[in-house]
Amino acid sequence: MERLLAVSEIVRTMDETLRPRAVDGMPGGLVTFPPDDKRDIVIVGDLHANTDNLKRVMHHDHLLNRIRANEAVLVLLGDAFHESRASHLDEMESSLMMLDLLFRLFVEAPAGVLYLRGNHDSFSSTYMKGGVAQGMVFRLYLKRKRGDEYVARMEDFFQLLPYFIMHPKFVAMHAGPPHGGVKREDIINIRANESVRRALVWNRINELNLPPHESLYGNSDLEMMRSSLGCPPDIPVIVGHNPMRRGIDGDGVWENLHGCHNHVILTSDQERRCPTIVFRGSGTYEVIYV
Repeated sequence: MERLLAVSEIVRTMDETLRPRAVDGMPGGLVTFPPDDKRDIVIVGDLHANTDNLKRVMHHDHLLNRIRANEAVLVLLGDAFHESRASHLDEMESSLMMLDLLFRLFVEAPAGVLYLRGNHDSFSSTYMKGGVAQGMVFRLYLKRKRGDEYVARMEDFFQLLPYFIMHPKFVAMHAGPPHGGVKREDIINIRANESVRRALVWNRINELNLPPHESLYGNSDLEMMRSSLGCPPDIPVIVGHNPMRRGIDGDGVWENLHGCHNHVILTSDQERRCPTIVFRGSGTYEVIYV
């Protein structure tokens, strides 16, 4: 409980010049980086309780030490919890292990870890995966292991998480862009914008070229989002959430699919090796497997 409260305080009190407050006084949904930020950025996609992958990321290239020294930032695109393997969907011990590991990182390097909210960062019983309401199952597991008060404070933690990153070299969110573009103020005041909130954690690329739908996005949505936010038209957009169906090669990284330019889907729960996206000095990124 002590560590959970400490991490919630770290997230809640993030520098307001980087994470502007919403009109309700709460931390807003947007995190920005100043143009002169020189730190390396290491982006990790959906881990889905694969703690081994997170450990490999932190040990690779001495990332933990570089985060502690304020030389790098770890960005997690959400959905660190809930197994994705079909035979393990209701297993929650690994999610608790991931939770404790993630919270240790926050405490050890509070200025160097950013976690965006994903659709699995919730105790909701309204969504199912393989017939398992994983949010509800995780809630019951935590209640049994750590009690009602811990569960209540975890719900507070989920509510405190940001949804969107604007960096001079990229923009990132868990899922996908809202239709018709989005204003910075709408992301900052995300708790008052249900359609924006849902898009950022649920939208998927229109890989089958289906008729336009609010839950599907394509290149025009990415272009409108960049324009409405005042971003360069070619800035990379990095998302997780939507691993492509089998038959499309990618091994956890899918670039520029289905006419979506300067767009990357990244998931990091693979068992063989863990893909990351790394931005260093230049504006281009590297895909690095650890």
